[in-house]
Amino acid sequence: KFEVAQRYKTRLDALDNYSSKSVIVSARIVDVDVFSLLVDDDVAYCNFLRIRHGSVVGVYTIRLTTGIDTDPAQMLTLAIQHIAETIAGTLAKEVIVPYLPSAAQLFDGVTFTVPKRGEKLDLLEFSLKSARIYRAEQLKNLEIKNPERHTERLMATMQKELHLDRPPRHI
Repeated sequence: KFEVAQRYKTRLDALDNYSSKSVIVSARIVDVDVFSLLVDDDVAYCNFLRIRHGSVVGVYTIRLTTGIDTDPAQMLTLAIQHIAETIAGTLAKEVIVPYLPSAAQLFDGVTFTVPKRGEKLDLLEFSLKSARIYRAEQLKNLEIKNPERHTERLMATMQKELHLDRPPRHI
């Protein structure tokens, strides 16, 4: 009997070890998809989180080029369509977004939720943090590949933030 009990104990320990390595988001949030949009000057990053059975099972970030008069809700709609067609296949019945997409009626059987507080808002912030990390990696790679373009980008950012007429080339 002790051998059987030991076998059950090792199985239980293995299960505990496995579940501790798996990212459990919430026991109450079962199947949702989360989209966040981070808009930069001329680029936007859309992060997608797939949560199934309370665990994060997929993370994907895409880079979008923004136009002159591009509405963030319209960009979010395009990003959701692109991810649903190429990566996700079908969306969950509930999709958490920072704001309602411009064409929410395109997605049949999907309920869009804009959280105000709680665990769903935490998921949205986690998705936005993932998009920021992706953007930082992209900017770092740009700096390594093309340092002159990175310098121009920094000058343009400083000019915009300091409200200058021309780039601050001299101190």
